[in-house]
Amino acid sequence: MSSLEGTGLRELRTSSLVGILGAIFSLTASVLSTVSKYIVQSGLTSGLTLTIATYSLVLIGGSLVFIQAVMIRNGFDTLRPSYPEFGIGKTGGTTILATVIVSLISTIYLLETILSGIGALTSSSLLLEVLIPVMIFSVIGYVLLGLGFYRVGRKY
Repeated sequence: MSSLEGTGLRELRTSSLVGILGAIFSLTASVLSTVSKYIVQSGLTSGLTLTIATYSLVLIGGSLVFIQAVMIRNGFDTLRPSYPEFGIGKTGGTTILATVIVSLISTIYLLETILSGIGALTSSSLLLEVLIPVMIFSVIGYVLLGLGFYRVGRKY
């Protein structure tokens, strides 16, 4: 194994760890969103504070997934000259990177509309027009990424 291959494999390994951190932040935001109704009813904090906290966790998690996608692309790009079949992993990483960018922009826009009081109508429209296609492309990206990791595992 060349040093270039070792660098690519280290990049992929590190990206997995960053992705796990991103998933933890996103899962925490999901749990907070689920229990926020009960927290507000108990009087511990206001709904606006929980909304800001939830979206902050989503943005942190999304930023970590963004970093992960860049690292995945770099890792597969480093390995591709030696093994062209690893290019599918880079394609999956690029697809995920694009969906993360659109998701982060949509989340920032959605937070802005909620804080300005426009809220419900805009958020349901955003869900149908942007987030559903993003989810479809995200699934495609993760399938391609899975194939790339399968090929890496088969080779190494």
